[in-house]
Amino acid sequence: MHKSKKKWGYILPLLLPFCSYAESTELDVISVETEAFKEKDKAFLKQAASSTRTEFQTATQSLDSVLRSVPGTFTQIDKSSGTVSVNVRGGTGFGRVNTMIDGVSQTFYASSADSGSRNSSTSQFGSLIDPGFLSRVEIDRGSFEGSHGANTLLGSAHFKTIGVNDLVAAGRQLGFMGKYLWGSNATAPQVLGAVAFKRDFENERWLGLLYGFSERHLSQDYRIGGGRKVTESSIDLTGLDEDDREQTDTSPFDAAHVRQRPISHLAKLEYGDRYQQGTLSYRQYQTRVGGRAIANNNYQFNYHLARPDASWLDFNLLLARNVSSQNYPAGSMIIGKRLLTPLTASNKADTVDVNNTFHFDLPFKATLKTRVGFHTLKSRYFKNRDPSEELNINLEEGERTYDFDCYGLSCIRKSFGKATFQPNGQHNIITFYADNHLSWNMFNLDYNVNLSRYTLKGERLKYLPRYLSDMDHEIAGLTDKFIKGKGKDTKIRQRLFQLMSKRDDLKQHNCKEKEDGTERCREVNFTLPDSQAGKMYNYSVTLSAHLHDLFTPFISYAKSHRAPNIREVFFSSVGDYGVNTNLKPEKAKTIQFGINGYRDRLLSEKDKLGYKVVYYHTHIHDFIYNSDNRQPLVSGKLIYLNDTNILHKNYQRRVTMTGIETELSYDMGHIYFNLAYARQKNDQPVSFTDGSAKTGGASSTNRLLQGFGASKISVLPESYGSLEIGTRFFEGKLDISTTAKYYGKSKRVLKQPLAIKSGDASDTVKEQIRVTEDIPKQPVIVDLQISYEPIKNLVLKAEVQNVFDKRYMNPLDANNDSANQSVFNLDLSDKVINVFNNFARGRTYVFTLSYKY
Repeated sequence: MHKSKKKWGYILPLLLPFCSYAESTELDVISVETEAFKEKDKAFLKQAASSTRTEFQTATQSLDSVLRSVPGTFTQIDKSSGTVSVNVRGGTGFGRVNTMIDGVSQTFYASSADSGSRNSSTSQFGSLIDPGFLSRVEIDRGSFEGSHGANTLLGSAHFKTIGVNDLVAAGRQLGFMGKYLWGSNATAPQVLGAVAFKRDFENERWLGLLYGFSERHLSQDYRIGGGRKVTESSIDLTGLDEDDREQTDTSPFDAAHVRQRPISHLAKLEYGDRYQQGTLSYRQYQTRVGGRAIANNNYQFNYHLARPDASWLDFNLLLARNVSSQNYPAGSMIIGKRLLTPLTASNKADTVDVNNTFHFDLPFKATLKTRVGFHTLKSRYFKNRDPSEELNINLEEGERTYDFDCYGLSCIRKSFGKATFQPNGQHNIITFYADNHLSWNMFNLDYNVNLSRYTLKGERLKYLPRYLSDMDHEIAGLTDKFIKGKGKDTKIRQRLFQLMSKRDDLKQHNCKEKEDGTERCREVNFTLPDSQAGKMYNYSVTLSAHLHDLFTPFISYAKSHRAPNIREVFFSSVGDYGVNTNLKPEKAKTIQFGINGYRDRLLSEKDKLGYKVVYYHTHIHDFIYNSDNRQPLVSGKLIYLNDTNILHKNYQRRVTMTGIETELSYDMGHIYFNLAYARQKNDQPVSFTDGSAKTGGASSTNRLLQGFGASKISVLPESYGSLEIGTRFFEGKLDISTTAKYYGKSKRVLKQPLAIKSGDASDTVKEQIRVTEDIPKQPVIVDLQISYEPIKNLVLKAEVQNVFDKRYMNPLDANNDSANQSVFNLDLSDKVINVFNNFARGRTYVFTLSYKY
């Protein structure tokens, strides 16, 4: 009975569109001008924890700052990554947050080289996008719809780029957009330009072309609040010699290492008529930062077909290929090890999304809108060569992982391969989804479901002597079964012959007979393919009641999953001991209560009020994290040594996330204000790779403490918010506003891990975990903006960021817990000195000139 109900739960949403049919009324047509004007306000009309940000063309703030103005949303700042990494309610990375650009999920995993200081490399999933080409970003938290819910745990962020109709006004054939930004305090110039052409034909047909170019110069050699440069040590180093100065310097990063000049291109060819629209687009992004060159190319086709007189036809198709690469020159340092020859790490992702929406008129004046779709994402990670030998933390400079003259425990230790840096593999996700929106009187019900199947294919690094020993034991066991069964079991016979053939082939190429007649095999590693697969069933239900324009309460409940990724399953720091194909998908259950409202002409003819308050409670089961495990390495019954390895695994306890998020906007024409505030609690575990020790450690243990730069802490500050107050003069041509930003207490990871002992008679260390400490709440930071529009669409904008020159730290900045933030020198103290000095920019003047024709 239970299985039958479960099957109907899968099938029923897919059958709903075909159960009833009725002609729907003609769809409303909204002009481009009205759409753009009300885009941000639409978030207050949506019964969900959703937000929208626009006006990127005139923005003086960074994209990180814009996203951090959204309650429940944050970013992981890593100056060496070259990407923007969205954080929703404490979760970040591929799957925890589905980050999309024009509907295409981003799978890029950025990994920098070591900096010129003592800091090791860092890595994060992120998006390569020029903010000047964005028209808006839509962020949903806790619930999902459509393909946005494919492999999505906590929420989604959808960046949308400009199109022909964003530049060419109605009745014109040519449109242009330009922007120039410059400023003080290491704010280097940025230039952006885009031009579009549109030709109208008979029968409402049109053809459009768009091309945009952007070049930015990003410098991090800035002055902090109070006067000094961020790269200067915060500890007095007077009296120390040159070597001691280098080892005790507390500058959080090397400014030259994170300097970059991103160059971006955007091209689109668009066609449209009264029924359909197609867009062929190309986007390129290039930069050099963090010791390597990054290149990203996106090729995409979008098609939409709809007929106002056909309620059963509203068809969408998306095809995309996203190709990214990171090129590391010879001599690059990664986790304290030097590359001997150039290395290229690449990511290729293919996306297909097909869906159709049906509209139905039902009895009792009810309406139903159902969308049925199919989405696939195939992402491949690969390198031009295997760097595991150079990046082996057990090897010194010039040593190799195999040698016929090698013997003993040290030989075994040095012969284990590594797959810590950009593991090879393929990650495929196929999703069927169905969205249902039922409306009756003042009530609305949204019931969205999807069924996903994921497969991961990667590699295990096997140590030959141990693998041959394991094969011999399996062959002996199968032979015994074969003899007892008298050869009747064909599966046993096939497996036995397969193993014997493979063993003989391996020995032929890697083993030789010594003078005493014994066999000696090379101490080598080789790769074996491995895989993992699973299914995920998700649903999101929201019920709302439109009691009043200013009072629309809603409640939602969602179950969502996130599949393990290649980096987690096939990460290996010791042979294949870090590989874990038994990782379970993360599963979240989220309940949300909210109230939102929006109304024009509330107190006057020109004012409008919008607000949203959401409370959420999320339980996450099988949260994926990693720790440093101590375990015996066994070949047969012989224990070779007690070594360490980093292992990704599922958290045994349930992770709880709770919080409240508030947005309020009021605009009465000449005066306006916008408020955003979030407060949350999160007890998710910290990964061992969230912290790092200094590079160039003398022992493999110190190198292991670097964490391979694989992750950083992602727990949001316990509270944060922003308040913008502004006024307009001269019919809105002059706009003066001030913004106050606040960050409450946050966390960072300490360098020295905590040892967890077995608790038995041996009292041995079974694993090491990272320990966090609090970063105090930061002072309120005030920005002042003045913009003036002397002629239509020409905007001159000046901004003073950090007006009062406060000294503050950005939460979730990768350099908050960099190796330079913790120093030990007996000439200064007999204890480890932990500093808080990864400060953000001090008072900075920024000017922009933008024009749109």
